[in-house]
This record gives sequence, structure tokens and C-alpha cells, in this order.
Amino acid sequence: QELDAELQQYLDDAGDDAGPLPSARGVVAPHAGYAYSGPTAAFAYRALRRRLAAGRPGGGEPPLRTVVVLHPSHHVRLD
Repeated sequence: QELDAELQQYLDDAGDDAGPLPSARGVVAPHAGYAYSGPTAAFAYRALRRRLAAGRPGGGEPPLRTVVVLHPSHHVRLD
């Protein structure tokens, strides 16, 4: 519950008009830990939320059909 409240606060602080236009094709979100990068990541995810909403009927943008998540591994070597 504490984590949910913290994450929701970051998203609320980012606001509905945060980040790029709804036609965004991708986001780069930091992952340094919630206390360090939570507010910045929230802006990226709010922008993605708006992009998803823009793809709904009447939204004017084609639907977003593919999401690719790239991430480093801090614990395991990837070949």
C-alpha cells in the first residue's frame, strides 16, 4: 500500500499534460530507484498513457499495438 501510494503520487505530480504530445512513439524512462528517478519516470509513463488513449476510437492516432521493453541486467550477464 505504501509503494502504491508513492507511485500514484509521482503520477499525480506529473500531471495530465506532462511529457511529449500524444503522438509519441516511445519513451525512455530511468530506473535508478523510485526516490531518485520516480518523478522523471512518471512523466514518461504519463506520456505513454496519453499515447495509448490517443489510439482509441475517435482519438485520431492509430492504436498502439506493440510495446518493447529494453532493460539492463544488474545481476546476470546477458549474451
